Amino acid sequence: VNDYSDDNGATWVNAGIRNWITFDDVNGYVYTQSDRGVGRSDDDGATYTDKITGMTGVTVNDLAQDSSKEIVWLAAQGGFAQSEDFASSIAAGNEPTWEFPIAPSEAVDTGSAVWVDPDQPDVVLAGAGSSLFRSTDGGETWSELTTGVDASNNSSFIDFAEFVDESSVLYASYQSTEGGGVIVSTDGGETWTNTNMPDVPA
Repeated sequence: VNDYSDDNGATWVNAGIRNWITFDDVNGYVYTQSDRGVGRSDDDGATYTDKITGMTGVTVNDLAQDSSKEIVWLAAQGGFAQSEDFASSIAAGNEPTWEFPIAPSEAVDTGSAVWVDPDQPDVVLAGAGSSLFRSTDGGETWSELTTGVDASNNSSFIDFAEFVDESSVLYASYQSTEGGGVIVSTDGGETWTNTNMPDVPA
């Protein structure tokens, strides 16, 4: 139950919380878990703002890299992350630099799956729940794609795979309350069709 009461249970307010909630009685703040760490509400739980300065941990849901291993993308709680110096930094004994969070749209706060073209790393696919986005400029701009995946049954993209002999053929798997499925693209991720894979293999 994500409700709280400040009048001994006479009335209740939905706090919009995740797993936990705590109160700052001195300043009137409400704190709870957010996709990026900790969220704070200044209006009794109506809205929350991330308060994550100094936090370095992030939950990663998926990872993709180009053939040089310099370009690495992460799909994570809080958005997507990109490094453009991963391999060279590791070889030099240094920490790679990251841009985070990257959000394909204002509605995206968590990345569930990511893919980068091994030979054309400017081409990136980003799965965020039931939404799928494509970038052709390394994540500077994004286009939301039509996939036919039903958002009403809690669908979420979980992985991408490319056909070994033809990189323009891609598969994207997703899970849902109806069992999930697989969609396929034959043009590098620009358009998608459902494979109508059965929920339970014969």
